[in-house]
Amino acid sequence: MALGAVIAGAMSSRDAAVLVLANQYPELAIKLAPANATAITRVFDKSMVTQGGLEQNFQGWIAASKQALRADPLNASGVRLLAYATQLTPNGLPRARQLMQLSERASRRDMFAQIWLIEDAVGKGDVAGALKHYDRALSVRPVLAGQLFPVLIAASSEPAIQKALVPYLRANRPWVPSFLSVLVAKSPDPVGVATLFRRYGGARAVPSHAGFETGLLKRLIQANKVDAARSFAIAVGAGKAVDTLGFSPYSTAEHFRPLTWSLYEGPEGEVSSTASNALTIAVRPETKIVAATRIMQLLPARMILRQRISYPDRNAAALVTWKAYCRHEGSAPKQFWVRDLPASTALTSIETAIDVPAGCAGVQIDIEATGTSSSTDSKAVIDHVELTTR
Repeated sequence: MALGAVIAGAMSSRDAAVLVLANQYPELAIKLAPANATAITRVFDKSMVTQGGLEQNFQGWIAASKQALRADPLNASGVRLLAYATQLTPNGLPRARQLMQLSERASRRDMFAQIWLIEDAVGKGDVAGALKHYDRALSVRPVLAGQLFPVLIAASSEPAIQKALVPYLRANRPWVPSFLSVLVAKSPDPVGVATLFRRYGGARAVPSHAGFETGLLKRLIQANKVDAARSFAIAVGAGKAVDTLGFSPYSTAEHFRPLTWSLYEGPEGEVSSTASNALTIAVRPETKIVAATRIMQLLPARMILRQRISYPDRNAAALVTWKAYCRHEGSAPKQFWVRDLPASTALTSIETAIDVPAGCAGVQIDIEATGTSSSTDSKAVIDHVELTTR
């Protein structure tokens, strides 16, 4: 009995060593345990990564996989190895497909099996099946995002792909936030991305996706797709905010920037909107800031800008300047209008004409503020702002 205990203990120690080595040093583990399924599949996986195929020795891999499965019949990676090799035999694809599905039933965590099943579904034109395996692969192996996201993003403007993506986006599957972040930032077709957001509902379906909608609006504006940006903003809830020039909570809503006002945030001043829809500006001595900026879609016409301005401190009245720029696809914004507001100490109503030129994809409107005092903050308050067509 003592001898049996010693032998059993030695075997347990060897098995433990093989278990550790099989994952980190599979070639060494095979020398200790030639039938170890984990070691065999790890060697196979390394050869697939480094050599890119198994055509020259697929019969050897079939034998190795069968040896592994005799030792561990339910080893998902071993079944998957057999499937990989079987597909290279004459008319082997149907049997390989059955084996790969068996591997997945044993464990969904095998990333090579999921990738094979994705490619197989794509080859059959099975979009729903491909995305099912995308979901499984990315949910258990987030590291696959670098390999799988570019392919999915490249196809994301296709109607069939968008339709199949909808349930995963609405369910906010674990990989979805990372996918949307990359999609919004890198898709070559931001207009197509906007269509996808409309299909699944965006932040209306998943409130935490509001930030992605804002990022998409910025992408559309950067591409000077102002018409598409405006249409998308209205579709996701902006309403009249994108066409209203005043400083209401709607026309300063962060969610729809830059089609709504972006207010200055920095060390050189303080800018805010009030409950009475006024813009309050304070700017440091002898400093200039862009107090507020936004993009609008304006047709070529003579527009009338009306506003009221006041100065809380008559000895430190900020110099306020409105500027408008025409944005063109493929070129920098070009200024076409400027208006300095009078630094009167009295409450002043101002009306001025803006001739919007033809050919603008959008119009950028900036409100600059300059500190005129050398010792204290200069201030101004703007309200009752509206833009109409004459």
